[in-house]
Amino acid sequence: MVLSTPIGVLLSDRPPLLDAATRSTAGFRLWSIIAGPLNALLIGFCLSASAQGLYYSFGSMAQLVIYLELGLGFALQQLVSHEFAHLRHGPNGEALGDPAALDRLRGLMRWALKWYAAIAVTTLLLLPCGGYLFLSQIEDIHHLNWQWPWFMLSIWAGIAMIWVPCWPLLEGSDLVSPLYRFRLRQGMVSRIGSWCTLSTGQGLFAPFVERFLLGVQALWWLGRQHGQLLRTAFRAPSEPLQRWSATIWPLQWRMALSTAGGFTAFAIFIPSLLWARGAVDAGRLGMTFALINAVYTVSHGLIQARQPALAMAAARREFIQLHTLFASRFKWVMGLYSLGCCTLIALLSIALPTIESLNERLLDVHQTVLLAVAMGIRLSRDLLNLYGRSFKREPFFQLELIQGMLAGIILPWLAFEGGATGMLWAWLGINLALLGPNIHQFQRFRKLETQTMTDSTLLIH
Repeated sequence: MVLSTPIGVLLSDRPPLLDAATRSTAGFRLWSIIAGPLNALLIGFCLSASAQGLYYSFGSMAQLVIYLELGLGFALQQLVSHEFAHLRHGPNGEALGDPAALDRLRGLMRWALKWYAAIAVTTLLLLPCGGYLFLSQIEDIHHLNWQWPWFMLSIWAGIAMIWVPCWPLLEGSDLVSPLYRFRLRQGMVSRIGSWCTLSTGQGLFAPFVERFLLGVQALWWLGRQHGQLLRTAFRAPSEPLQRWSATIWPLQWRMALSTAGGFTAFAIFIPSLLWARGAVDAGRLGMTFALINAVYTVSHGLIQARQPALAMAAARREFIQLHTLFASRFKWVMGLYSLGCCTLIALLSIALPTIESLNERLLDVHQTVLLAVAMGIRLSRDLLNLYGRSFKREPFFQLELIQGMLAGIILPWLAFEGGATGMLWAWLGINLALLGPNIHQFQRFRKLETQTMTDSTLLIH
């Protein structure tokens, strides 16, 4: 029964805001928000304005491999969480429990490994040459030695796809706390390596150095700390996985469209401005976006840490616990984001008029406010998407696809016609236009999926 747990017990036993998983995630995200401004400061000292634009363009272009995933990473995490509703971790870290669920898990992971191996090969074939052809057309970077940094970064981006399926396995099985404790150490080491590269005058190699150190540490930690789980999960199942079209594709294709639509704006923002207005303008947008994104990721971490718990509650149809946890985290996430952005904008309002050189490195205050508001609306829509994914559903993929189509058409055109300001107004308008349909679809979806919950129960919570 859905309501087998008394309401009073639920109200008195709500999950604490700063449980172990959230503390670990918050620590990692806090490091991100500290490291982001420090990284921006060091880039300002060590790179020219045009090299800064190229630095941030490298990051956007290397992330294009997300399109090749076709949403598998997000789908895999939800599918693993639903299988681990019937499994547990053994004393040595191996997966134990229902044999049928364990067999399904193994089939999923082995299939995912083949998929990501294919992505790695495709990336190695396309990304280095495609990026070279694009960047070689940008006139104001011809004086920079960017070729080797780009080739090394893009080749490593392909190699690193091999171990990507390990992360959905760990997060989906609710190993969020140890994972983000590791990611904190991993991020610190890799960022320090990147800073050392910047400070020695080889700044365009910094993105490669950071990603290389991330990968080396990941391989060491996965083998040392979670070797038993990986051997258990990637072992051949006793029976073949049911047809991919029946088990994975129904969720994956929706997530593929949703991911492509949601990611398009972020993928084309900086490269479009680089192409239209040059490396200096692209660098200003890239650095400001990095600061806003640091606040975004810290805030989002409050709910990301509990995503496996949300998915497991949905799998067990424990809807009261699910709603209570989601509603609480939603309020905290949006509140923290608002506070962080207001603080950042206040600091920029003081610093930009005082330090003239910052105007070549950052967007002005008006543009930063536009970006912060647009990203805040995007964050609220992301949280609603996360709720739907807890049910192995992607109810908002049509809206995400519309967003991607609008962004893909309007933003590159406005990069030429209106520069950064025009792009930011368009990005804000797209998010505002889709917010109402997002809320309506969320309410409709929640009613359909949790129809056994009474209106009085929802009011209590």
